[in-house]
Amino acid sequence: MQVDISLSNVKIYNISRVDVVKGQKFKLITDSPDKIEWFSNGDAFLSFVEHDKSADVEATATGRVLVKLFKSDFSGVEKTLEINVLDSIQEPAADLGLSAGAPEPK
Repeated sequence: MQVDISLSNVKIYNISRVDVVKGQKFKLITDSPDKIEWFSNGDAFLSFVEHDKSADVEATATGRVLVKLFKSDFSGVEKTLEINVLDSIQEPAADLGLSAGAPEPK
């Protein structure tokens, strides 16, 4: 099963892990032909509004959440998503910020 994430002006396909900033709202969408049951163990990090094949989600507190997607008859886990809610996301450095003078022969 594929799960996509949709944010304002962005859609990312086939996720299994995502980092989001606390307060971010997003939508999770499945390509399942059947209704999906969303399970996150009632954690305090995400707020869910579930629909048959999608969920409207808001990151409410920092922490790590494993969201399990079940078939509607609970006969098995279709997919597990790891969602990390962070205070901020650090962009990778473009360079190390080092400089050097002209080489000196020894």
